[in-house]
Amino acid sequence: MSAKCQASTELINHLHDLLVNECSATSEEACSEKVAALLASFDQLLIRAKDKEQKLRELSEAGRLLCPLCTKRNWAQLENDLWRLEKWLKVAESTQKTRRPPPANIEQLEDVIQDQHEFLLDLDSHRSIVRSLNIVGTHLADHTEDAAKAEELRARLEADNKRWDQICREAAAWQVQLQRALMDNQQFHAMLSELCSWLERNERKIKASEPVDLTAPEATIEKKFQNFLELKAELERCEPRVLSLQEAANQLLREENAPEGSSLICQRLTELRLKLQSLIRLTVVYTLKLGAVLGRDPNEIGKAIAASYSSPLQPPSYDLLDQPDGDRPSTSAQGEPTHNGASDDSEINTSVLRRGYRFLGRVVRASVPIQALMLLMLGAASLVPYSEDDYACSLVNSIANSLTPTLRYNEGNPPI
Repeated sequence: MSAKCQASTELINHLHDLLVNECSATSEEACSEKVAALLASFDQLLIRAKDKEQKLRELSEAGRLLCPLCTKRNWAQLENDLWRLEKWLKVAESTQKTRRPPPANIEQLEDVIQDQHEFLLDLDSHRSIVRSLNIVGTHLADHTEDAAKAEELRARLEADNKRWDQICREAAAWQVQLQRALMDNQQFHAMLSELCSWLERNERKIKASEPVDLTAPEATIEKKFQNFLELKAELERCEPRVLSLQEAANQLLREENAPEGSSLICQRLTELRLKLQSLIRLTVVYTLKLGAVLGRDPNEIGKAIAASYSSPLQPPSYDLLDQPDGDRPSTSAQGEPTHNGASDDSEINTSVLRRGYRFLGRVVRASVPIQALMLLMLGAASLVPYSEDDYACSLVNSIANSLTPTLRYNEGNPPI
């Protein structure tokens, strides 16, 4: 605005000089008074504009010096953070370049899915760092007096942002590729179907053994106890495999852009896990009940379960697709008589009383030594003398003091 006004005033002054000097115009015709007033007004405005510009420059310099971000320490911290970010970008780029197509083996595919999940978590943790570096870096570049340093910082931030965007795009593309690989993996679907079928067979075995008659002969109860023990161990060995498949599916198929049918797969795996855990709890209850009837100690039942883990049984959790149905071990008790609990009330009551006596005997055997020890400690505590002065006179003739030798003076206590 000052430059435009200066150009206009110079043109007016030039025309005024032409009218007066070359055209012999009078002062009135040349508007000499108006031109002089206009020039004087412009000079005053120009002085005020320069003063205002100087004040703004001083305020800007003071604001730059008082800005908490414009310090040498923050410049050094920015350089360090940018160096760390660029190192991570280099590692991420090398990781993405060494990737191969998704494997067909389900176990190897699970490892790749887990690596991708960890990479996405690492990527998300660096997202806030990149955003912070852009904000602080742009601020420092705008307020520095070194134009070359500011331009270098802007170029560096722009290059890092391009690398970051490229890494994010490749990570999203690899995520989609893994989703398609898991959905198209025949081994994954075959394993899921085989697990469902295997679990349904075991569920039918448990239902065939129900209701569990606790008044049956001891040999029958022992046989059922061993069957439930082996079945429990087999179900628990299969549980990590189901959890691993569900974790892999949840990491890929629970996104908005997941392929069609992924929600059904996740729901099927969730139902499979819940049914498996329910059967495990059911077998634990039956094992403990049958073990109590047989008079087994719960600790011995735990050892038997641990021993059954090392048995030659191979449940589907280890080699699901390599064994045919005929080669897989079966825990069903074939030829076992089925007891439906058809016994009279006297037998049932006798069994209940017998189990109650056994339980009461175990409680007494466990509690008597503890109570005896507590009584012994209480008696020992009563022998410890009090150290407070308030109880000194009342406990002088206690049992503890009677056991310690004391001095007696026949003619009274000494003066000192």
